[in-house]
Amino acid sequence: MASKLFGGWGYITNLADHYNGRVWVTWRPDWFKVTLISSNPQAITCEVENVALQREFIFTIVHAFNTREERRSLWSYLEEVNAGINIPWLIMGDFNALLKMEDRLGGNPISLVEVADFQNCVERCGLLEMIQKGSRYSWSDRHGDNRILSKLDWVFVNTDWLNSMPDYYANFMPEGINDHCPVKLMILNGPSRK
Repeated sequence: MASKLFGGWGYITNLADHYNGRVWVTWRPDWFKVTLISSNPQAITCEVENVALQREFIFTIVHAFNTREERRSLWSYLEEVNAGINIPWLIMGDFNALLKMEDRLGGNPISLVEVADFQNCVERCGLLEMIQKGSRYSWSDRHGDNRILSKLDWVFVNTDWLNSMPDYYANFMPEGINDHCPVKLMILNGPSRK
């Protein structure tokens, strides 16, 4: 299936860690060199070299489980990755978790318990949210007039990223066929391309 979808592209999945292969990383080999560092059922971490910029960074892509209890292993994994790196780190994906009380519109009120584990992980790893443009809420339950909107998709970087990489922002585009908004990283004040 991967060769049909991504002909000529490189790819890594976490199929060895989860029967559904929940996370896929794909790239153009002429733009990036990618080496798998580690994976688990909720994330893949790679070392990436941007060929054009000749800069290396660590990239973690996340697709978190739905329950708070299941996500605890993700927070531990991210903290372990953080402990072993000293270069720029980019972390992005569907964390299935709220970071702040205002990250949901509609539905049940948010409790501090719901955000505590995620907040603690972000703090312990020293992560900073990348500048965001576009859709504030990245997920919708799609229930017409009574929709629940939540910020479940995140893009984080460490201070090494801020100190040595170009200025990027996370552009959260309108939702399409999926209930999540796609996100595209773009260079701040860079030329726009079709």
